[in-house]
Amino acid sequence: MHIPEHLPEWVKAGAKFKLHGRLYHVHGVVAGVAVLKEWWRTKKRWNYTAEEAVHFWVAEEYITNIWRMRHERD
Repeated sequence: MHIPEHLPEWVKAGAKFKLHGRLYHVHGVVAGVAVLKEWWRTKKRWNYTAEEAVHFWVAEEYITNIWRMRHERD
């Protein structure tokens, strides 16, 4: 299986998606890497992670893209 080295088109600042029941926000893209934030209720703070393109392509079938769905309705 060939996995592209670039992020999917929809991965932009402001995008939201669910993965395994958890809601993530794309905070930004830096040097081709997506900076994600997720609210941790138990610690009452944002948790930030950086994910490369492979993360999105491998988990593609499990991602529900909230941002894209909202904009397609308009």
